Amino acid sequence: MKESIPPILRPDHVSPVRLVELAAQFGLTGSVDPQVYATGISMNTNDLRAGDLFVAMPGLKSHGAKFVGKALEAGACAVVTDASGAKLIA
Repeated sequence: MKESIPPILRPDHVSPVRLVELAAQFGLTGSVDPQVYATGISMNTNDLRAGDLFVAMPGLKSHGAKFVGKALEAGACAVVTDASGAKLIA
């Protein structure tokens, strides 16, 4: 069975959310600018829109952290990853 990322579904209208609020809700740690807002979330740089939070996690073929540069170029407001991804970014 071939696995794939489902198509992106986006609401017509979004309310930006401060990253510090998201980090607090999910117990995330790290550097978070209190002035940064996210307007979406994506694990796929091909579907990422400016203002999205990029989630860089292990995939079937490679780690999403390898695509952080592409995500930032596309306008990602921030990146969330695991310990393995953090080592790839550093």
